[in-house]
Amino acid sequence: MRGSDVPCLAVSEYGNVKTGGRTREPTPSPAIRRRDAPFRNCAFTADPGFTQALVARGIGRPSREQAFALMAIDARREVVDALAQARFPTPTIDELMALTALQVTGQYVNGLARAGYRPPSIHSLVEFKALAITPEWIGGFVRIGYGNLPPEELVQLKALDVTPEFIAGFDRIGYRRLPVPTLIQLKALDISPEFVRSAVGHRATLPPVNELVQMKMFGKRRWR
Repeated sequence: MRGSDVPCLAVSEYGNVKTGGRTREPTPSPAIRRRDAPFRNCAFTADPGFTQALVARGIGRPSREQAFALMAIDARREVVDALAQARFPTPTIDELMALTALQVTGQYVNGLARAGYRPPSIHSLVEFKALAITPEWIGGFVRIGYGNLPPEELVQLKALDVTPEFIAGFDRIGYRRLPVPTLIQLKALDISPEFVRSAVGHRATLPPVNELVQMKMFGKRRWR
């Protein structure tokens, strides 16, 4: 039977898959066409120190399938340590895999903690990373007086692309310190500072926000 040398090696911080050398890949016959034929002699070895760290941090001991997945996505101990040091919620094995898949790093976790944000759940942290909510982005809101916003409000602001510049625009025309739910409503209805200025002109008295909503929804162009 003709064969060929096939490398069998994968290494990450969590573990490795390897053989002592190379496997022999037989030329498939019509009756045997398994895609994993070159790897049937591969052995997976999890890093026992990493496994013990997961147990010690209260995350738990992964099953063999979970351990292999942690190796495959290159899970990092520094993320586990950063979560514990920042006093974030303890993830499950599956949540750790989700964080790793989104490329959450220890630096990202530490940055959020320094900005004063500790999401109430790992699910919230996943949302933060999936929406690209960064410490720098949060800092933009802090600088205009919107510090210590609840995580769910940050998620809503990011999802609708409400920016510090959008808020500052309302501040400049006289709508100061609008609550986050109001800002979200305005953004969702595409009510911008430019729309308000075109609708009300340069009047000294500005209409309340609910009037702005009516103007937008019912097509009023000028407030009397």
